[in-house]
Amino acid sequence: MMSRESNPERAANQVASKYGLSAVCILYLVMACIFGSTNLDMDEFGFIRDPYELLGGDYTAGYLKQHRFTEAASTALKSYYFYWTYRPLYSPLIRDEDKTLFAAQEREFGYVKADRVAKDDQQALTKYSKRLIVPEPDRFYAHGAGKPLLSAIASIPQLVLLKFVTPVGKNLLNYQYQYNYHPIFIVARLVQLLAGLATVLIVYRILAKEGDQTGALIGAASIGFFPAAIEYFPNLHHDSLLAPFLVLSLYCFFKKHYKRAGLFFGLALATKNVAIFLLPVFAAQIVMDMLAARRSSPEFGWRSVSQELAGPLKAVVVAFVVLLPFANPISYASEILTPVTHRKTDLRGEDVEQSTLSGRLGSQGAAAAGMQRPGVRLLHMVLRLDTNDFFFLAIAVFLFFSTDQDPLMRLCFLFLLMSLPYGLIFGYGLNYRSLQFLPFFALMAGRLLTGRRRLAVAFLAILLLVDVVYCIDPMTANDLHTRASQDSFWSGLLSSR
Repeated sequence: MMSRESNPERAANQVASKYGLSAVCILYLVMACIFGSTNLDMDEFGFIRDPYELLGGDYTAGYLKQHRFTEAASTALKSYYFYWTYRPLYSPLIRDEDKTLFAAQEREFGYVKADRVAKDDQQALTKYSKRLIVPEPDRFYAHGAGKPLLSAIASIPQLVLLKFVTPVGKNLLNYQYQYNYHPIFIVARLVQLLAGLATVLIVYRILAKEGDQTGALIGAASIGFFPAAIEYFPNLHHDSLLAPFLVLSLYCFFKKHYKRAGLFFGLALATKNVAIFLLPVFAAQIVMDMLAARRSSPEFGWRSVSQELAGPLKAVVVAFVVLLPFANPISYASEILTPVTHRKTDLRGEDVEQSTLSGRLGSQGAAAAGMQRPGVRLLHMVLRLDTNDFFFLAIAVFLFFSTDQDPLMRLCFLFLLMSLPYGLIFGYGLNYRSLQFLPFFALMAGRLLTGRRRLAVAFLAILLLVDVVYCIDPMTANDLHTRASQDSFWSGLLSSR
């Protein structure tokens, strides 16, 4: 048997295993922290309030200060129920009995519906700071949608840490107003940033188990160095936490570990309802398994079909049980069906009709569409990819057809194809919404670039080059952090809710 020293490939694997992953993780953390140190955009600032309001906000805090622990616990539970019921929905209609859910707290703590504050008001920051941060049933149309409570709950530790490291007399608004960059913003995004690191490690682990360390390192670097990953993982939203749960669920389903697949699928659903796009991929895997079983056994029949479906059904049941504490299943199902159904909504909130398939087809510009049939318009929408998406999918197609495929790579490619119907509803573009697709792209890259050293080096070098350009000034690299968006931030912050 050849020794390790006489086997270059084995030696390379040993080096990759010992040093490569650490280097990838360190580079990811450095670049992600650069983006994480930029000040918050409007959506992030809204997100940062959610965990606090979820547990009753200033009402619960006020009771705790008065040592009225029963009232504090009751208020926190009512608030959780309120969010659990209505949070999954766009522009929900609040039932009359729930509109007065916090009436006693509103009277006791002097809640006043906030008036609009002009952004050029010199006292704007002071006025905003005096507002109660509490659940507001009459303004809950501003919340949504498809966002169960797991992400908010997972962010509580970093917000507690943020409270401890913030000097007395200051809050996040002070830093937001005074700084474009500050380490305090990294603390506010710590869980999301670490979710990106976890995704890098998960991709590495899967590829190492299914192949070797060299391919695993290429896959880990592919996601750790992907510009969208370093830009949007350290960003306060739900997709950062969604990505690792999705890839773990698909891999466990592929390995037929159905209970674990259901656990991670339920956590993904509890993070954001777009995790439902895993179901068509699961269905494809079931069909492939049954076709393979039928080819290998002429006696394959309905009894065999029921046996094949038993495991996946177990995964679905586990997923439902895991989701239940984080979202009302009726509201959740109603929101998932929004693209193909119609429901009554609060007209002050989001235009839900624009998220339905009929609404999307009707909003593509009647003049431009002329007298085109809906099917033709739908085809135009599918083919009208953003330039970034086009290259993303083009590379994926190249990787997929460039060599013989195994079942896991087929599943990854199927999930990447889900970006097409996803784009019909949410729009195309490599932004924070694309994070859920990156792990599957990285798995394909790691598996299929193994043995193609020059191509792999060139691909990763291009990613790093783009990263360097982005990291020179993330404030201008990211459109959400331009000065114009800062004006929009203050205008929205001081005139809403």
